[in-house]
Amino acid sequence: MAYNPKGALKTLTQKDVSKKDIQKLGKKAVDAATAQPFFICANHKFPDGKEGALFLFGKLAKIKAEIKTLKGPEHLHGVAFVTTDDKGKTTLNLLPSKGKLDSKEAILKKAMKEAFTPAFAEFKIGAPISEEDAEKLAEAAEKLEDIADEPEVAAAASEAAPAPDKKDDGGAGKLIGEVADFLKGKAKDVIANIKAKSATDNDKSLIEEAFSKIDQLKGLWKSLPDPVKATLAKAFDQIAGQFPALEKVREALKGLGNGKEDDNDLEKFLKKIANGINKIGSALDKAVDGAKNAVSSALPKGADLLKKL
Repeated sequence: MAYNPKGALKTLTQKDVSKKDIQKLGKKAVDAATAQPFFICANHKFPDGKEGALFLFGKLAKIKAEIKTLKGPEHLHGVAFVTTDDKGKTTLNLLPSKGKLDSKEAILKKAMKEAFTPAFAEFKIGAPISEEDAEKLAEAAEKLEDIADEPEVAAAASEAAPAPDKKDDGGAGKLIGEVADFLKGKAKDVIANIKAKSATDNDKSLIEEAFSKIDQLKGLWKSLPDPVKATLAKAFDQIAGQFPALEKVREALKGLGNGKEDDNDLEKFLKKIANGINKIGSALDKAVDGAKNAVSSALPKGADLLKKL
């Protein structure tokens, strides 16, 4: 079994790597805070002489010494968690700590398809994690109870079961995801351009487009029935917590500051905003999943975020 392997690498075969590993990981690791260790080798040589993709998850203490030095182009270490969309499809989220395979997504994609069925081959590479933080999560994983194997029939029935219906959110979940994507991506470029005093009309357009979606989301939120709001509340709060910081960036672009800030003050603020967005990148990933699954952890509200920045 490639989840919580019981022996050395030489005891593992290709058959030990299966969709069950993703299913088991998904029962314990559902976000960055509960992520568990992983190790991937895209072209592992198994004891029978065959070569193929090797994926290991969970408690890896028994093989830690063997894989410690494996950090070449075909290797990847880190922590992972599993998210599930409203149709029941899983995505393996990888937060790398060492190795170079994360830069070769085509090879990794092929390895995923070889190791797992197409239904379990989706993956996403998230923000890198330090080896120190990865080690802390590994220690936590070692203390968890093992997960018993499920009978094949039960597992098959689980896969075949349709996802529960969700009330129509009017597009609120989609807007939350789009604003989160902007914060994690293009917002950083806009901030960099403001700091370099090279902002363009395109930067203004990007900010205004984001605020158009924010305004749509605010208006839509007021009209949503309470049961739907309850499903999206945590995800909405995560996004809403960033609105004041974005407003400050918007003011800087328009040149509508309060007149009391000099260039140094503005640069310091923008630098803190950029650093803050970098730090909350993985949490914003959870906002998208939270909008779909109502599973997430809260980010600071706007005022608290600005105090921290």
